[in-house]
Amino acid sequence: MATHFDNPGRRGKVGLILPSANTTTEPIFYALAPEGISFHTSRTFIAGKGLEDVIAMESQKDKAVHELASARLDCIADCCTVSGILRGMEADREFCRGITKDTGIPSISTLQAVIEALETLKVHKLVVTSPYSEEVEKQEKAFLEKIGFRVVNIQGYRMKEGASFSQVMPEEIYRLCMDAWDDQADGLFVSCMNFNSIPVIAALEMSLKVPVISSNTATLWKILKTIEVKEPIRGYGQLLMQYL
Repeated sequence: MATHFDNPGRRGKVGLILPSANTTTEPIFYALAPEGISFHTSRTFIAGKGLEDVIAMESQKDKAVHELASARLDCIADCCTVSGILRGMEADREFCRGITKDTGIPSISTLQAVIEALETLKVHKLVVTSPYSEEVEKQEKAFLEKIGFRVVNIQGYRMKEGASFSQVMPEEIYRLCMDAWDDQADGLFVSCMNFNSIPVIAALEMSLKVPVISSNTATLWKILKTIEVKEPIRGYGQLLMQYL
């Protein structure tokens, strides 16, 4: 008898480049993605103590890309919001273009996915929440404002250890977002691929009456668009439900 295990990845095989401390993204993607999509991960080591550790992690990206490319995938996604911010907008685009040029595999980044998602939802004035340190918060705010967004408020837990990000429970993230909210904003962005806001995205949209995206919802949305799987995912915010 045939089962969905007979041809894993029949609708798309996706490579994920993840910081080693990330334990959130893989289970979320498998839980949310339509049947027939498989995910394959290469991890880059991060000590998780500050921006210098993210910069050090970047030196491992070439190895991760070539490991994934050897699996003949349909898409490669660089899954770290802060990596993209530190590169800057154009350098991040060039990073993705370089992967595609070297491997022949379409490539996306979390940063590009987030920006595209905000533009798709017509969000210009933002409240941003995250688990990040104050140092990273400042970098993120400066980046977003430099490319044309207005950051009305940015608020987070100011953690330094990346492995701790995934330990924050969704209901705590909901409270953080509600406390941070400012009615001057027209959208909410929950930043970080290792921050499990997925279970409360829909509740936040219902409470705030504005679009809400996270690093994970934006990245999964862009992956599905890239591999041309146009199947709405219900219950996790309007981006995944209405814009695929």
